[in-house]
This record gives sequence, C-alpha cells and structure tokens, in this order.
Amino acid sequence: MGNDDSEETRIGRIDDCDSDIRKTGQEMDVIRQRTIAYEYLCRLEEAKTWMEACLKEKLPQATEFEENLRNGVYLAKLGNFIAPDMLPLNKIYDIDQKRYTIMGLQFKHTDNINKFLQILKKTELPIPETTDIYDKKNMPRVIYCIHALSSHLFKLGKAPLIHDIFGKAVFTDEELDLVSKDLQNCTHPLPMFQKIGGILSKSNVDNGDKLHKAMVELNKLLDTDKPITSALLNPQLKLKYVQNRLIVEYKKVLQSAKHEKLQAAHNHSLNDSYIPDEYDELLTLVEIQGHITAVNYKYLWKNLCKATHKGDINNLHKIFNEGWVKLKDYNSMNLDFYCDVVKEITECNKDIDLETVTNWHKIFQNIINEGNRKSHEHSDHKIAIANVNKALDGGSPDDLYVALNNPHLELNIKIERFALPLLYEEMKLEKCELEKNLNESEIAASLSYLTAIAAISLAVERGDDAVVWNSLNSQQIHLEGLRPHCRRRYLSALATALQVKARQCACPLLTFEDIRDTIDMVNVKDDDNEELVLVINGINKAVSDENVESLMALLKNSSLKLSTPLHKEENHLYLRMLKKALVQKESQNLWYDDIIQTIGDVNEESSKVKELTEAIVQLNLAVMNNSTDEFWNALSSPILTSSDVIESSCKDMYFQMFSKAMKKRGHHNCPWIVCHTDAGNTVYIDVESYTYSWTTPKDFVPYARYLTRKDINSIIDKTNKHHVNKYKETVLEKSIVIIQAYCRGYLLRDRLIRRLKYFKENEEYVVKIQAWWRREHNIIKIQALWRGRRAREAFTSLFHSPNPPLKVIKKFVPMLDFSTEDYDREIELQSLKSEVVQSIRKNQELSKQIDDMDLKIGLLVQNRIALQEVAAHGLKLNNLVKHNSMTKLVFQNHADGKSLMTITTAVKGLKSLTKESKHLLDSYQHLFYELQTNPTYLSKLLFCIPQNKTNFFLQNVVLSLYNFGAYARDEYLLLKLFRFTLEEEISCKVVKPFDIIASTPLVLKMAVSLSRQLSGLNSLQTIIGPLVEMMLRDKDLNIETGPVEIYKAWRNDTEMKSGQISNLPYNVTQEEALTYPEVKSRLETALTQLKSIVFMFLDKITNAIEILPFCITYMAR
Repeated sequence: MGNDDSEETRIGRIDDCDSDIRKTGQEMDVIRQRTIAYEYLCRLEEAKTWMEACLKEKLPQATEFEENLRNGVYLAKLGNFIAPDMLPLNKIYDIDQKRYTIMGLQFKHTDNINKFLQILKKTELPIPETTDIYDKKNMPRVIYCIHALSSHLFKLGKAPLIHDIFGKAVFTDEELDLVSKDLQNCTHPLPMFQKIGGILSKSNVDNGDKLHKAMVELNKLLDTDKPITSALLNPQLKLKYVQNRLIVEYKKVLQSAKHEKLQAAHNHSLNDSYIPDEYDELLTLVEIQGHITAVNYKYLWKNLCKATHKGDINNLHKIFNEGWVKLKDYNSMNLDFYCDVVKEITECNKDIDLETVTNWHKIFQNIINEGNRKSHEHSDHKIAIANVNKALDGGSPDDLYVALNNPHLELNIKIERFALPLLYEEMKLEKCELEKNLNESEIAASLSYLTAIAAISLAVERGDDAVVWNSLNSQQIHLEGLRPHCRRRYLSALATALQVKARQCACPLLTFEDIRDTIDMVNVKDDDNEELVLVINGINKAVSDENVESLMALLKNSSLKLSTPLHKEENHLYLRMLKKALVQKESQNLWYDDIIQTIGDVNEESSKVKELTEAIVQLNLAVMNNSTDEFWNALSSPILTSSDVIESSCKDMYFQMFSKAMKKRGHHNCPWIVCHTDAGNTVYIDVESYTYSWTTPKDFVPYARYLTRKDINSIIDKTNKHHVNKYKETVLEKSIVIIQAYCRGYLLRDRLIRRLKYFKENEEYVVKIQAWWRREHNIIKIQALWRGRRAREAFTSLFHSPNPPLKVIKKFVPMLDFSTEDYDREIELQSLKSEVVQSIRKNQELSKQIDDMDLKIGLLVQNRIALQEVAAHGLKLNNLVKHNSMTKLVFQNHADGKSLMTITTAVKGLKSLTKESKHLLDSYQHLFYELQTNPTYLSKLLFCIPQNKTNFFLQNVVLSLYNFGAYARDEYLLLKLFRFTLEEEISCKVVKPFDIIASTPLVLKMAVSLSRQLSGLNSLQTIIGPLVEMMLRDKDLNIETGPVEIYKAWRNDTEMKSGQISNLPYNVTQEEALTYPEVKSRLETALTQLKSIVFMFLDKITNAIEILPFCITYMAR
C-alpha cells in the first residue's frame, strides 16, 4: 500500500479517471481485470489485518501474503489461536521459518497445513485442499475460507470481525498489475466474498424464508426509534444469550454496525462490475449474534471489575458460572486467585479502550488458567514448606537438602552441600525453640544467616585469611569487636576450633557462638600481648641500629617466653641473623614468629660451629702429632667430609698429603682460621685455645698456620684425583681381566659342547651329507627337475591364485608388453561395445513404437481414431526399421586377405578428419571420462532436472554413458553413481528416517530401471508371484484396517442378510466406529491376517536375496 498523493495509486474505483472518454474493448477489459485485482487485494489486506489482530504478530504485505501462507506456519498459528489444546505451538513445524528462509518450501510444511485443516473441519465451514495452499493452486479459496472463519469466530466472541476496506484501501499500479497477472493464471473463478454473510446465515436452517423475513424486520427496526426486543427474541432468528437489560446497548451497537455496512455497500456499488446482493445492506444472522455476544462480554467484564474491586466473591462466582461463557477448568476454590488476576489485568491495561477489545472469550479463559496456575503454585509452595519442616522433624541433612532445593519454595539462595550439617542442626534447634513450624520468611532468614556462617568455616578450611576476614565482616552476621591487625590470628584460632569441632561434634562446622567465642579469645590474647608488641618493636629498632647490648637486653625480656636459653658468645650472631631476616622482609618489621625462628636458627648454628671447631682442632693436632688413627677419626667426621668421598683403604696416602700441606704452613704464626657455615655465616676459630668468634679478632692475620675446612676439602679432592683414583683403576682392571677370562672360557666351552651334542644327535644325517657330494651328476638332474616344477607352480599360481606372489609376477611381466595385435583387438572390442549400446537404444525405440502401434490398433478397433493415423504410424515404423538395417556393418576384403570393418554412412561431425573435430572429440572424451569416474556432477545434476524429465534423462544420457552396465567396469561406476546420488538425496531431502518411507528415492527408480533392462526381469515374479496368486485365489481374505470402512461393510452385510434398512447411522467417525464390538472383532481379525501376510512376504523376500539383481541388494545395503 502506498501514500494517498502518489501518482501510481488508485483509490476505490479503478476506472474513475477519464470517465467521459469512450474506451475501447481492450481498455475496458484491462479496467475490469484491474477492478477484480483491486477487490481481491482488499480481501487479502482484510484477511492479513484480521490475522495480525488474532496472532498479535506483524505479517508480510498483501502482495506477499499468499506466498507466505504456503508453508502453513501462519495458518498453524491461527489454528493454535482457535484450539490451543488440539494444536500446541510446539507441534508447529519450522515455527520460526528459519528452515523456510534458508532452504525454501519443503514437503514437511504440509504437516502445518493438514493440522490447520483438521481444526477447520470442526467448525463445519468451507475447507480448502492441501494443494490449494501448498502448490498455490487456488489461493482465493483459501482467503475466502479465512473470511468465513472470521465471521464464525466473531459469532462465538472469540475473534474480531473482518472490516470491509473496499474503496478505502490504496494500492500501487505495480501491486495491481502483479495480482491481476496472478488471477489471470488462476484456473479457478474468484469466490463471491460479499455473499459470505448470507451463505452462513442460510446454512443449517430449515425455513429460510421465515428467517429472511425476521432479519429484514430486525434491520428495519434499527432504522427507527422502536424497540427491538420482540425482533431479537423472534424464535425464527434463534439468537442466543439475549439479555433484556442490554436491549438498548444491543440497538446502539447494531445501528453502528449497519451504518458501517451501508457505507461498504455504497463503496462497492461505485464499480461497474458490482453485483448487488440482498445481504449487502442487511446485518446477517452471524453479524447480529457476534455483536450480541460482544456486548454481553463487555457488560460481563464491567461487572467482573466491579465485583473484583469490592471483593464480592458471590458475584464473582456467579459471573464465572454464566452458561454462555463456557469457561474450562473453573474452580470455585480459586476465586481469590481469579480476583488477583483481574486486578493485575485492569492495572496493566488502564489506557485500553474496551471497544477495541475483541478476543473476550480468550481473556476470560486466560483469567481462569492464570488463576488455576497461581493456585497450584500456592499449593506447591505450602507443600514445599511442609517438606522442610518434615525433614527437620524426622529426616536427615540429605532430606533437608532435597526439600530446600524444591523450586516451589521460591528461595533465591543457593544451597551449598557443605553447609547442610549446620543448616540442619541450627534450623532444627530454632524450630524447637519456637515450638512451631517454620514459615517462609523464617526459613529464608535462617538460610541467609546460616549460609554466611558456614562460609566462614569453608574459608577457614581453605586457609585464605582475606576471604575469612571478608566473611567475618559480612552484614548478615554482625560480629562486633573485630580487629584488622588480628586477622591472621583469627584464621589460626578458627582453624584450631574447626579441627576440634570436627573431632568432637556431629556437626563439623562452626556455629555463631563458636566463632564469637574464638574472636573474643583472640581479642583477650591481643590485649595481653601489648607488652610483647612493645618488645618486638624495640627488637626491630635495635636490629636496625645494630645495637647488640640493647638487643640482648630485649631478648632476655620475659614477655617473649623463650623456650631455649640465650648464649652470651652468640650475641653478634643474634644481631647478624635478625638483621638478615629483617632485610628479607622487605621494609616490613619482624614478627614474633620470625624472632623465635631466628633464635632457634642461631642455636642450631652455634651447635654446628662447636662440632666443626672440635673436628678441625683434632685433625690439625693429629697431623702435628703424626697420629694416623686420630687423623682418620677426625677426617671421618660427618661435619668435615662424607663417607662417599674418602676411601678407607688409602688412609696413609691422605695422611701424607695432609702432612705435606701442614709443613708448607709451618712459617706462619696466626692461630686463627676462617670457616663458612652452611647458612653462609663466617666464623673465626682459634685452634690453639679451642675457641671461636663471630667477629674478626684483633690479632687475626690472613695467613694461618693451621688447615681450614676449605683446605681439607681441597686436599681430599686433589688426593682422590691423582692417587686414589689411579689405585682404584689398577685394582678394578685386574678384576675385570679375571672376569673376562672366566666369561670367554665359559662361552667357548658352551659352544663346543653344543656343537658336539648337535653332531651326536645328527650323526646319521652327517654320514648321508658326506655321501651326497659324491653324487654330483644326479644332483644336476634333480635341480633341473626342481626348476621345472617351480616354473609350473608359478604358472599355475598366476592363473588360479587370487593373489599370486610378487616373485611369480616378476617372471611373467615381460610377457605383458603391448603389441599391434592387442591394439587391433582392443579397437574391435570398443567398436562392438558401441554397436551393442546403439542396438540397445534402437531396440528400446522400436519397442516403444510397437507399444504405440498396439495402442493405436486398440483405439482403431473401438473407432476412437481414423485408419489413416494407424497407416501413418505403420509407415513411420517401417522407415525406422529400414533405417536401422541400412546402418549395419559391411566388411570389405582387401588384397592382403585382411577384412576392414566400415560403416556405409559417410563420416561426418566429430569423426571428420579436421583439426576442430579432433579437438572437439578429445574434449568430449575427457568430459565423458570425468563424468564416469567422478559421479559428484551427475548426482547433483539429477536433482536440478524437473521431475517429469528425470526418466528421459536417465534413459537417454545416464545409462548410455555407462553402456547400460554391460561390463564389470561400467557396472561398478554406475553403482558408484547410485551411491553418491543416494547420499546427495539424503542430505538434501531427508530430515528424519520417516521421510525415506514417505517418498520414493530417485536412486530406487534408477536401480529398478537398470535391473529391468538387464537381468532380473522376472526376479520379482519368481519371488512373490506364487504368494500374489495365492492371495488372489483366497476369496475369504479381508485385510481392511480402516474402522469406518469395516463399519460400512458390516452395515451392508446386515442389510443384505435382513433385507431391511439398518437402524445404524450411515456416517460415523473412527472413534464412533470403534465403539461397536463387531467392528473391533473384524478389525482384530484383519490385523491378524495382515500380520501373517506381511511376515510371509518378508520371509520370502529375505530368503531370496541371491535371486535379486546385485544393484538392488547393493543399494539396499
């Protein structure tokens, strides 16, 4: 539709311009066609607007409306609007039309159309055919049925009435021309849309004249001021649900509707093609009933709103029990919920005018449905709360978990399994304290509070102090007295409490009281540790200032509670170690734990230094005193060396090396030596006074007369490298030589023993072998015979073995060289193949012509055609036979005795000896080879050809291309094409397995066609022929399974036997037919016979697979 001021538009009459100019017949015909197109476009726009009002969905414009109805989606949605129980939305195929948008119209869309037609049958209105919609054969009939459906639903108060827009709608010339062209192509006449009201009014009426008079009388009264009560209550009209209190409102609405109909009739009368109807200016019975129903609904809605506002339950019950409303699933126990739904609707739709509301019945039914839903939710909610209390009374934590996770409980809190023991214990305790069942708010509050408490235990288990601190500060817990600097102590104390709780109590999680007591205990300890904090701060300051006296005084403070005593000689080491720990903290102060750990490290370092001092002093004294035993005891000390480094058998060598090193230092006088501990600390040891110092002594010089720890390790390494290792190698070499000698002797003896044993066991054969070499002449003969036998076996293996060995094939490969004779035989073979293919095609053509001749002879016998037509066809058949005989092969004998095979016809086209023909022939050969070996192209091409031309293409192109499968290679390639075609058809057309059963695959047709032309012509007759003949001979066989047909046959039998008309109804549905015992009995008998016959055929076919052609069995796999 376009704008009103557009130059391309036509409003109302199509021929309202230049009316004074006389038009030609062609121009008048164009105007008539455009007038019809305009009228039909108005009907399309009316149907589209009405469906939009029903479906609450925007539909395509009028010119595209018909095309979008073909997939049946919008029609199925309309069926859901009419009967949602019969056609739910989830039963609509491709409801979002995505598949239709991508792949176009599919056969599966007919399911939507058939479901809509099933619902339409219940209304007893005009019904279109499936092909009218899917194939677009008669779309005007579909639009006509939608108009009739709108009138029917308006009468019932379920949908608005279609408004006539003829003369008001605006369409462009392109739209008119497009619709006019479609209507000209339509073979069906355009329905009389304006007569729908009259047709529906006269339907199902016995006395049409009286009804017409009554309607005319009522319409006349609408034009006067007289009351219409008597006319409405006229029994001839059979109007339903007329209420005397609404007579005045009925008259106002009917007068307005009649005035609108008069205007529409006036617009129609402006067209020359207008055919007046007696109901054009009269309100029909359907329209009158529809307006009465609408007024009743509006009045009932107003009363419903008033009763809801006042809370009048009795009046609500009366309104919902109105017999003409016909509400489903009404329950008087749910009136409170109905009242809430009505309040919600009125609150959300304050600005909506009641006059614009049309689907009143759906609104009232939705109130019932929504109220029932809320009632069920309320009941389920109560049951869920009761289950929680039941689980607390006698259930387990798992029962409580199931009850709390009930969706009907409507809790917005996630229930964690780890919190179950705490929830179960605390909620059960709360229920006992309240001495009543917990309600919804109490359950929700407990869950929120206890989940937060349980989260603290979970955070404590994970050891994350930040998460624990955040959980303790949760607003849901309200813990007081939390101190930020104690967060790590809180975590440690809570972890200890949690371990104790897990060992001693059934609930392994901390309660609020446990957490509060633990926090209070930590706070008390924090108050007691204020003095400790001052001492620690002093220690940090003394370490920073490197004040040893102050540090030692602070370390001796009793608030530190040291478990080990301090050593005076380690004062500087305490300062050094604490300084090192402070540097590692990176600008952070030392904590209590750091100080305690450092003091322990100092004590451990002190004990190691004392052991080192004693060992070094003993070793130096032993070397000076020339005491080997004392030297070795000192050197074996684990503080100096490891037992793996020194060799006990070389102690004298070690002593000599140490003595030499000691003599070299004899001219030095300093008794102090420098050593480094494993912790990296430097210590000064006085060998003569058995003392050590952590600071540099005043009399220390870097040249000591005694050996240090570093010197000891260096001497040991040097000794091992130059002396001990050589000694070990010498000892090891002797051992290896002895072992090798033993091994060689054993191996030689073993080899000689085995050889001697072998000779003894085969003494007889040894004697024979020694005698055979003397028989050289006989051996040569044997070898020749053996070679001959091997050659014969190879030849036999080559011809009779399916997989001959490679060695055999190599012997005969030189014999496979291609010769001129082989080339001539190949040419002759290809010529014979071509002749066979041509003969097949000519025989098929002759067979077709002979069948046509038989048909024409039969028609001639019946005087259906003239004798001249038969004679002409016979002449054509004779010419075809003569032409075939002229193309036979002729052999011309040459002088050399050879025969050359030629064709009498001249060589033209592709076989002419020109460069272009040769190039074209090569191209065709490449094309045919590619089509044969790569079946992808033909498999896709078969689905691009129209269905009516597929058989012609299959016979004349595909089978000829593969030589009708005459040879193994051709048959293999043809079956490969069938397989690719089947895969392509499944990917394009099959959505689910039932689609294969519903339609015959193209590949099956191809395989059957090939089988019929080659072998297997009588396979089906051989397999199931006897069974078919047996069934035809069986006169008592009855396999009818339709309940209606069985019912009609039974009814005819009773009439035949009795000779009287049966009292049974003639037309019944399937459900009604199945209510008769005789029908059920006959149906069971028929099903039993049908099953036995099916199994009989199935067994026969499955046992005769070997008889079926290979291509059929291959495609079945």
